[in-house]
Amino acid sequence: YRFAEMGQELKRLRYRDRLRDLMVGPRFSAPGRWEELLALLLEAAPAAAAYIYRLDPVSARLELTAVGGDEEMSTGRFSVPLGRGFIGSAFQREGVTVYSRDGLDDLNDAHDLYLMPFRARRSGLDVPVALLLLDGVASRTRMGQDTTAFMEELAGIVGPFLE
Repeated sequence: YRFAEMGQELKRLRYRDRLRDLMVGPRFSAPGRWEELLALLLEAAPAAAAYIYRLDPVSARLELTAVGGDEEMSTGRFSVPLGRGFIGSAFQREGVTVYSRDGLDDLNDAHDLYLMPFRARRSGLDVPVALLLLDGVASRTRMGQDTTAFMEELAGIVGPFLE
């Protein structure tokens, strides 16, 4: 049993290293960086779809920036006003927001919606700059970690690198 826990922890450490390498490497400033981040995320927390919304400070709206998973939605054509709907309101909250679709399938919990704002340091304050949305995700990652804890850890790693 102890070896299994150690194996899971080793997987988490390797995953964090890969995530940090992506964030600090030259590839993260290249086009397609958000799609790479979503692909890496979906390796650990399989979901039907993953989305990144970035704040457009001029329009005060969240613009769809990247899509991962099985979705065919295109980026840049969809935006959400701040504070409106579950996406706009989750952006302004601290931490992960989970919407559960209880009763759909009691044997498989891979139907929840997780939303996590990414925060960056601006003028001495931590402010939300992007939102990660996972649709159809299970409550535990492939590494055995609670999905909420995983997303909070992810935000702590990604946030400082956002401009």
